[in-house]
Amino acid sequence: MKIQPSLQSLQQCYLYCYDDIRKKYPLPSKKLTGERNAFSAWILHEGIDALTKQLPSIGKQLPQIVEGNDYTFANYTGKKKTVYGIGNIPVLFSDLLIPLIEIRQSVPSTYIAEIFADLTQFFLLFYKLELPVEDESSHVVYYKAVQDELAEHASKRKHIYKTSPARIAQSVIGDLLPRKRFTYDKLIPKPGPGATADHLKQWEKNKPTAYYQQLARVFKYEEFFSTLPFGLCNPHELPVKEPCSRGIFVPKDSRGPRLISAEPAEYMMCQQALMGYMVGTIEERSENVNFLDQSINQRLVSEASQDQQLATVDMKEASDRVTVDLAEHIIRKTNPELWIALAASRTGVTKFGDITVQNASFGPMGSATTFPVEALVFYALCVEALVRQGCDYSIALKSVYVYGDDIIIPVKYMDFALDFLERYDLVVNRQKSFSKGFFRESCGMDMYFGCVTTPLYIRQLPKHSNQSTLAYSNTLWKKGFWLTATYLHRRDAVGTSDGQRFTFMDANPRTRPSDYRWNPILQRFEYRIYVSTSNKKAAPDDLGSLFAVLNGYRIGGTTLGNQPGSTMYDVRNTSKNKTSWVAFKPEKRYANES
Repeated sequence: MKIQPSLQSLQQCYLYCYDDIRKKYPLPSKKLTGERNAFSAWILHEGIDALTKQLPSIGKQLPQIVEGNDYTFANYTGKKKTVYGIGNIPVLFSDLLIPLIEIRQSVPSTYIAEIFADLTQFFLLFYKLELPVEDESSHVVYYKAVQDELAEHASKRKHIYKTSPARIAQSVIGDLLPRKRFTYDKLIPKPGPGATADHLKQWEKNKPTAYYQQLARVFKYEEFFSTLPFGLCNPHELPVKEPCSRGIFVPKDSRGPRLISAEPAEYMMCQQALMGYMVGTIEERSENVNFLDQSINQRLVSEASQDQQLATVDMKEASDRVTVDLAEHIIRKTNPELWIALAASRTGVTKFGDITVQNASFGPMGSATTFPVEALVFYALCVEALVRQGCDYSIALKSVYVYGDDIIIPVKYMDFALDFLERYDLVVNRQKSFSKGFFRESCGMDMYFGCVTTPLYIRQLPKHSNQSTLAYSNTLWKKGFWLTATYLHRRDAVGTSDGQRFTFMDANPRTRPSDYRWNPILQRFEYRIYVSTSNKKAAPDDLGSLFAVLNGYRIGGTTLGNQPGSTMYDVRNTSKNKTSWVAFKPEKRYANES
């Protein structure tokens, strides 16, 4: 269970962040003291919402400002005023926001990018702070309402499938997942890393414990599970159960928790097998749909923020709104065997305590097949949208890029594509979809005019984690938020006997580490600082399951697909901090930096 950090510690951290931003954009000394005191009092008055909701509500409008779109600070409940004819500006931050608003119509420049990046970092510092889930019932009610709404609209969608079938989208599936390539002997069952519906321990998940008729009609227990390390399975000895997943909520960000579906162990192994086949086959046949490599979308985002040729699209509640009938309509036509396997491995029912929800969606996050299915659906529909607007099919296939629910398409097809997606009860997050100005965002990369503007999100204020302290402090230091970085370092009671600091330092003799040297081979100055290292060790293929668990290897590791050399007990992951010689590198801000 997450422990809510104290408001005092969060306030102190944000006051240092306020001091950092004021060093970059100063006020007269007399006015600064009054503004800082007012900011501190406002945080205490509003509580933790001030840092996780109110300030982020301002930060979320900054892309709209630099894009030249309409913006609003309606979600900010503090005092507002009109300044230089610009109305409803938060009083506490008016001198920070007004320059960005005034120059947004100017020629884009790295100067604007610097201001935008600094303000984004300031306002969104605690946007994704992980807080305990206090009221799960309201989130269950909302999830059920979404599923009921999708079920009510089923007849409307079926009418669309009949009168205007997505033939192009179906052809896309046939190209990416050819029917003749799908065989059950290519599916390798293995347990996933997540929780199960029946609360099994990690080492209990690699053998069937129940018999599900829906699953057994497609995945023959005696044959399919025979590759598991505990040998052949006799289904007649297992209790018969009805498929049902368990809904659990995990912290996501200040907007609320994320729903995760804990699947039965048998379903999990089938889903993992299907995911491995789909991911491996799709990435082998297309460079435009990716599951393992975000760098492709990130590179395109960098280019699009300069040449404005591509738009970025973000889907809202993506996994909860891809309906099972939409997935069937697109996949079954060209690969019926694959669809039968996908449908058989879908539980369809999620329980939240005493509340049972019939899922109209294909499946929530937690099911291993949800991510590849939603990516396929989005890619296929976007390709169809481009073709319907006159784009050649072969060009359309190479013009759309998808990573999960992050979509990149040509700007000229943006408006039609968004409307086309929403025909099928999908919801586009238009506030986070960009096509007009020089800002683009995809796969965790924010770019403005070729400059990286991605903020650091503090998810937890570290108390005993050297790794968290190291990562947060180093990143904020390189962003120029030196006071905040120093505070995060010093508040963690993990000091070392030699007084070595955990952060990168600049060339200032008063702040850099005392231990530094000139590297004649690499021709650079290097500083000796603490760095965090991760030790990942692959287990031998013949490693026994009991020996693997006892030695710290995780059953069913993180490898997606049936990669060469991967094994069910694939990775032992440990980490430690150690001193190392490193070169000081300011944060990479510009696209052409090496």
